[in-house]
Amino acid sequence: MSATSGAFDDLAANDVDNLIHPFTDLVAHRTLGPTIIVRGEGVRVYDADDNEYIEGVSGIWSASLGFSEQRLVDAAVAQLQALPNYHAVAHRSSPPVIELATRLTELAPHDAAKVLFTGSGSEANDALCRVIWYVNNAQGRPEKKKVFAHDRGYHGATVWTAGLTGLSSSHQGFEGPAPLPGIVHVASPDAHQVAEPGETPDEFAIRLVDAVERRILAEGPETVAAFFAEPVLGAAGVVIPPPAYYPLLGAMLDCHDVLLVADEVITGFGRTGRLWGSEAVGLAPAACTFAKAISGGFAPIAAVTLGPQLAEPLVEQSGALGGFNLGFTFGGHPVSAAVANAAIDLTLQRDLPRRAAELGRALSVGLRDLMDISIVQEARSVGLLGALDLAPRRATDPEIADARRLVAAVASAAEAEGLFVRAAGTAVAVCPPLVITADDLEELLARLGRALRSVAAGAHSQGSRDDDLAGR
Repeated sequence: MSATSGAFDDLAANDVDNLIHPFTDLVAHRTLGPTIIVRGEGVRVYDADDNEYIEGVSGIWSASLGFSEQRLVDAAVAQLQALPNYHAVAHRSSPPVIELATRLTELAPHDAAKVLFTGSGSEANDALCRVIWYVNNAQGRPEKKKVFAHDRGYHGATVWTAGLTGLSSSHQGFEGPAPLPGIVHVASPDAHQVAEPGETPDEFAIRLVDAVERRILAEGPETVAAFFAEPVLGAAGVVIPPPAYYPLLGAMLDCHDVLLVADEVITGFGRTGRLWGSEAVGLAPAACTFAKAISGGFAPIAAVTLGPQLAEPLVEQSGALGGFNLGFTFGGHPVSAAVANAAIDLTLQRDLPRRAAELGRALSVGLRDLMDISIVQEARSVGLLGALDLAPRRATDPEIADARRLVAAVASAAEAEGLFVRAAGTAVAVCPPLVITADDLEELLARLGRALRSVAAGAHSQGSRDDDLAGR
């Protein structure tokens, strides 16, 4: 079991006895036990023995403002004192929720008309699917329900969004290896693993988009409602599409009346060096989902923004039916909304997208420098979101399995060095808080380098608590 000091021994035992840890080998957890994190300061967190770790993935891709931002604490306290709980059902509302909805319609990377709040990214993607079906039913197109998504993409852990997720481990032991009926997975825009030898980025993008179009035509465009896409595929190993991919995909989908939806859960609020990941990769969405950094990770909240082509028929249909019967108790919670408003203020006032772009150049150089280590096959990054792939180009199944073992070992070795990273399939992912300093980023890269060299030398063979998913 993980080392814990005196007062935390019982807590660790109770954790093993009582808590189900998401995306965790629960049998291994009986032996490994928890690393109990008790406090945070800036980009660092501290365990029960006061060991210090640089949080290299912002918790679960979410703590964009670090772990000790007093303005977010103050916003939560002030709202708890004024109105600690309310809802948005049946004409009710509250000031921070109205303010946040107004800001998101103004800031969203598309012509946004309405906002629906949920408690998590999974719920947001699930709700958006239902909204799209609702609108298609209202418009007399009940057969237009199929949804496309990328192989190895991640969209959530509800029944439907786990189906949208293109990771086999999301289905294993649940509904089976295949996606649910009505879901179609297409190739990930991962040049490292999917591009043909000698293929240019533009040729690769054209080939993938042509394949998507052929599949839409085979399914029948009149049955295909939407394509859910992450601007950068986080859980797939920080897959950055070629520049032409999303503009070509969007134009083709428009021709077949298929909505392109941006899942900005990981990439939103400055992560990629732009306010939105969609802006960084040329994705022009009809609707978006947001979570994680919307509140700096300080409070659970997520949102869906709808363009007029969805919002207007939704409103009209609700009148015809006597109500829009979709929502969540904590969708539009005033405390979470107040924290989100403060987090957006800080993100804009400190120009964190620009900061991510500037420090992202140092991250890019630092990751490329680590390619001199024998187990590293590729380095890639955009803004303060990057990864090192440990699988060879167009790897075989045994090579992929071996790379996954190496990734687990690197994650464990990094933890021993005082760094949390994310095991993401065959890649080691980093996603530090946007408030990280240049010195701390240099230290992050140094600790990661030591972990990689340790594994490359065969000096570290233990597995990691991490998995290859990015749980919502």
